[in-house]
Amino acid sequence: MNAHDDTAPAAAELKVIGLGYGRTGTDSLKEALIELGFGPSYHMKELLFDEQASTEGHISLWEAAANGGRVDWAAMLSGYQSGCDFPMAAFPDEMLAAYPNAKFVLTVRPAEKWWSSIQTSICWMDIKQTWQLQVLTKLPFLPFSRMKAQMPMMDAVIKHKAGGDHGLASWNDTCNPSNKQAAMDMFEAHNARIKKLIPPSQLLVFGAGKSSYAELATFLGVPTPSKPYPRSNSKAEFAEITNGLTCAAVAVVVLPLLMLVWISRRGGGVKKAKGA
Repeated sequence: MNAHDDTAPAAAELKVIGLGYGRTGTDSLKEALIELGFGPSYHMKELLFDEQASTEGHISLWEAAANGGRVDWAAMLSGYQSGCDFPMAAFPDEMLAAYPNAKFVLTVRPAEKWWSSIQTSICWMDIKQTWQLQVLTKLPFLPFSRMKAQMPMMDAVIKHKAGGDHGLASWNDTCNPSNKQAAMDMFEAHNARIKKLIPPSQLLVFGAGKSSYAELATFLGVPTPSKPYPRSNSKAEFAEITNGLTCAAVAVVVLPLLMLVWISRRGGGVKKAKGA
């Protein structure tokens, strides 16, 4: 990507940008935006899974941006009509400068509930603390091949774009139970700053689990779907994901060992047969 002056408006297609932190209903918002006609929609999952388009190299670009580098937002986000979740949510100034005519959605929830939610979900994804991911990130395919780079990127985002003023220098710091109050202060300070930064006519404060399609669709000037608002990436769904990752990690460790045992025993049997 070529560097550019990130105060200059970008010529890309982003029309709706979510600025709420992860675990405030961002995955549901992504699904809702796609349903409302604002897809593809950028999200942390895109960085790991390439669900809607290739994001090869994006993790290093977000890390560079967090460390003060300039990124060609128009080139990186080309093809997307909307986006939300980390890491995008931690770059409100850059998003507003690059997309001054966009609509912005701040997904919110009480800080205590946000803290409890990350503890049982995305905090589990810290490779430094999770043996399962230490195993799985050695696999040469998505999403595991990108998870190792994901954490340094999030560390840079927390240190330079979110938690530095609250004594938080990494994602692990954010998830550390001894830093609970600092993490909640960071969360609330972010939400307060967004409300001051974004012009009121361009901002919708959207309550996780409370707001609806009607509110979002009215704000965006599109018809309201008849179907219920999506409720995705719930605590139960995340538990299924972590259980699946644990099973996969166990398989990665155990299957090669079983194969070695089988080969060893088979080799021993062949030698005995020849000896006989």
